[in-house]
Amino acid sequence: MPLIMFSGFILFLSQEEAISLIIIPSLVSNLLQAYGTRSLDLKRFLHHYYILLVIMVLMILITSQFYLEFSKNVIYVILAILIFVFLYFQIRGVNFVIKKSNKQVQFIFGIIAGFFGGISGQWGPPLVIFFLSQNLKVGQFIGFQGIVYSIGSVSLLFGHLQSGVLTKDLTLLSLPLVFICCLGQLIGYMVRTFQHIDGIKKFSLICLFAFGILLIIRAVLSGFQILNM
Repeated sequence: MPLIMFSGFILFLSQEEAISLIIIPSLVSNLLQAYGTRSLDLKRFLHHYYILLVIMVLMILITSQFYLEFSKNVIYVILAILIFVFLYFQIRGVNFVIKKSNKQVQFIFGIIAGFFGGISGQWGPPLVIFFLSQNLKVGQFIGFQGIVYSIGSVSLLFGHLQSGVLTKDLTLLSLPLVFICCLGQLIGYMVRTFQHIDGIKKFSLICLFAFGILLIIRAVLSGFQILNM
C-alpha cells in the first residue's frame, strides 16, 4: 500500500506532501496487520530479528533527515528500482533460505530497508524478500512484517517530525486517508475470501509494473526539462 500510494503522490505532489500523506495511514495499516500476533511470536521475532530491526530504525531516523536533499528524479529512479527488483523476485519465484542466526545478512537488509524507508517510506520490498527467505508460516510471515513495518512507521513519524517535513496541516490532511486505507483493507479481506489469491497477486504485480514504467518516464522527462533549462 505505501509503495503504490507514494509512487502515485510523488507524481503530482511536492516531496513534503507525498511523504507526509502516507505516514499516518501506513502506521495505522501496519498496526492492523500486526494485530493478533501472539506474544510468543512477538518474543520469537525480537529474539531472532533484533539486528534487522535496530539497524533499520537507525537508518530510517538518519536518512529521513536528508529527505529533501534528494531530488524528485532520484526518488523516481529509486522507487522504480525497488519496484522492478521486487517484481523480479515475485515473477521468477526466487526461493532462497537465509538462516535466522545470520546477523550479517540481517545487518545488510536492515541498512537497505532503512535507507529506502527514510527517503521514500518504502521498506516493504527488501523486507518481503528477506522474510520470504525465512520459511515462515503464513501467519508469522504476515504478523512479523506487520511488527517491523509498524516500528518502521513510528521511526519514520519521529524522523520527519524532527526534519520538519511532517507539519500539523499535512498530518490533518492525511487523516481522511486513514479511513480510506482501512476501508480498502476491509474490501481486500472480503475479496480475498472468494477470489483466488493468484488473481489478486497478478493484478497487484501489473499495477506495480505500470507504476514502475510511469516513474521511469517521469524521471526521463524531468531530466530532459532540466537539460533544456
